[in-house]
Amino acid sequence: MAGLLIIGAGGVGRVAAFKCAESGVFGRITLASRRIAACAAITEACPGDIAARALDASKAEHVRDAIAESGADIVLNVALPYQNMPVMHACLEAGAHYVDTAVPETPGRLYTNTDDADWYGPQWALNDRFSAAGRMALLGMGSDPGMVNAFCAYAAEELLDSVETIDILDVNAGSHGHPFATNFNPEINLREVQAPAHYFERGAWKEVPALSVGTERRFPEVGSQPIFLMDHDELHSLCRRFPDARHIKFWMGFGESYREHFRVLQGLGLLSHEPVDFRDADGNIVPVVPLKLLRALLPDPASLAPRYKGKTCIGCLLTGRKSRERKAYFIYNICSHEQAFEDVGSQAISYMAGVCAAAGTALLVRGAWKKPGAFNVENLPPRPFLDLMTDLGMPWSVQEVERPVLVRMH
Repeated sequence: MAGLLIIGAGGVGRVAAFKCAESGVFGRITLASRRIAACAAITEACPGDIAARALDASKAEHVRDAIAESGADIVLNVALPYQNMPVMHACLEAGAHYVDTAVPETPGRLYTNTDDADWYGPQWALNDRFSAAGRMALLGMGSDPGMVNAFCAYAAEELLDSVETIDILDVNAGSHGHPFATNFNPEINLREVQAPAHYFERGAWKEVPALSVGTERRFPEVGSQPIFLMDHDELHSLCRRFPDARHIKFWMGFGESYREHFRVLQGLGLLSHEPVDFRDADGNIVPVVPLKLLRALLPDPASLAPRYKGKTCIGCLLTGRKSRERKAYFIYNICSHEQAFEDVGSQAISYMAGVCAAAGTALLVRGAWKKPGAFNVENLPPRPFLDLMTDLGMPWSVQEVERPVLVRMH
């Protein structure tokens, strides 16, 4: 059985550890993070036999050593996306397969352009090296990106002869009881929300300011929700899989309270990733990054789980033609915060990403997705993943819809 090294002991790491153990396809599992105490807390709670170790994943040589010492054949990287590239290089050096959940990022820099190669490019550039080594790099294997990419592939294979439009919709109708908090790492979340919103339309990229285009739509089980156009990882790979689509867009739900807090924080400069000089009590000048300070002040996303109530809905609204007839489908997953907590002690946002990451990694071991090279999810058979995702706690549904158009409100 394949050995597995999971890097990251946050909310997603917890779910991934539980679900990888539950899948029964891995041999020795090791959970690693800078925060060894967080690793130990997860491994002690997990019903499977999982080892814990300390690891600084920003250093490729440390990751390489961890792979060798743990006997891992596969590395599941659910740490911050700042660590993606060092971990990928370590996998190549150590001869391990690689899986992650998000596009690589660089501290102190926001993606403000639409060059696809600037998003996944550094990872795609390693395709030939992974292929020559007979190893796989599975990219963006979370919920979005990840699950939604599989929904698009499923629609193209089984529902539509041609795909004309793709709208990815992500809403969280849950309540965590805090005035303001983010559902995953605050620094990563607030970096992506304040970036310009890009979307792919008629073969070209368009840009609008962050949270400037919104609408409202009714969703299964969670009702009517306000959603806003924003940029997101999966757009930059799906545009290559569906280059003839009339448009590919990503929409996320933001309530009025979140938007008001966001506007105030941005207006005060607290969302900046640029350091500012701060004079401490001894008169020393200390550089402080406002966004990192805010991250330290906001609740840990994993701590939200016990109080979280309600459900999420994430899916893809696709239009196209089947036998020359125009069709529209909404393919989606509903996830309950309460059920996620009952299952593994998590909130739903972490649960979705962790379940999807575990399912994709298990498919690599089983051979259903084992291919040499670097791949995004939409380029792999969707059915095995969607079936396993269901088995691990995330069922999905298909709804034929009559009014697929999202009308611009703001």
